[in-house]
Formats: sequence, structure tokens, C-alpha cells
Amino acid sequence: MYVDIFNTTNKYEVILSDFPWDFKTYSQAGEGRNANQHYSTQGIDWLKTLPIKQLQHLDVLGLVGLQIPI
Repeated sequence: MYVDIFNTTNKYEVILSDFPWDFKTYSQAGEGRNANQHYSTQGIDWLKTLPIKQLQHLDVLGLVGLQIPI
């Protein structure tokens, strides 16, 4: 399901987010296998522009997907 989050009046009780987090590469191998090579990643400033408050129902459950590089 696709929703234009900037142009909707819908309110949601559950919001599942898997943001394209920006991160630094510390590997000696470089960025060859880094997510930046496969899709655009975004920093915290971009995240702050998302209209989460406008999308949430009064009682909302927010779930955020995180990947921790090892």
C-alpha cells in the first residue's frame, strides 16, 4: 500500500518505519558493499521533515526498523 504521507488526512494507529539511515563506513574494505552503493540513504535532518505527528492517531504504536552494522 502506498500513501503520499505529505498529502493525506488519514490517521494511523500503527506506524512501521524502515528509514534509509545514513551511516559511516569504518571497514578497511571501503564502501563497496555499503548500502550507499545500492540506494540513497538519508540523515537525521531528512528524518525530521517527515510528518509523523500529522499521521499518528491519538493512541499510536510506532515501530522503527534498525540495522546495526557489525
